[in-house]
Amino acid sequence: MKYLTAAALSALVALLATGSIALGSAHSAKTNSSLGLDENWLSSSIQGDRWEIAGGQIALQKSQNQAVRTLAQTLIADHTKSLKSAIKTANKLHVQVPHQPNPVQQWTLTLFKSENGADFDRWYSTGEVADHKLDISEASGEHHNGKQADVRAMAGHEIPTLKKHLGLAEDAVKSLGS
Repeated sequence: MKYLTAAALSALVALLATGSIALGSAHSAKTNSSLGLDENWLSSSIQGDRWEIAGGQIALQKSQNQAVRTLAQTLIADHTKSLKSAIKTANKLHVQVPHQPNPVQQWTLTLFKSENGADFDRWYSTGEVADHKLDISEASGEHHNGKQADVRAMAGHEIPTLKKHLGLAEDAVKSLGS
């Protein structure tokens, strides 16, 4: 991965993390189809929470940079809370709960595991900046355009936390220098 620029890494991780390229969401067909896009957002949110928790755990194992570690600890704590809330909402609405990140997200976790030192810190931090920009956009879209009140409220509640995460990720990138 050393041949990719920080901007390319950011874009790649954002696309991979959300499943926007290749595979997309991988949840069961046994879901409440009347929820449509709300259901897709909720399922993707659960998969994203699982991905953030796993990625944060990898970062805590690999990084010695305090800003990266703070980012990882915060992501683990906040996405654990978000995951519990999202699962509760999914169960209430009879939406199938994904039990792992989507396949593309799993692949990015494998990539995270393959990097070390400053390369890992840069890959992880720049990826989190791109991912959280996209997450904020998606949560805002769901909050403003969703049809199901519980899902819309959950998305709106997530936006300030996602903005906090974006700031921490940007701080982590800055801590790495150029």
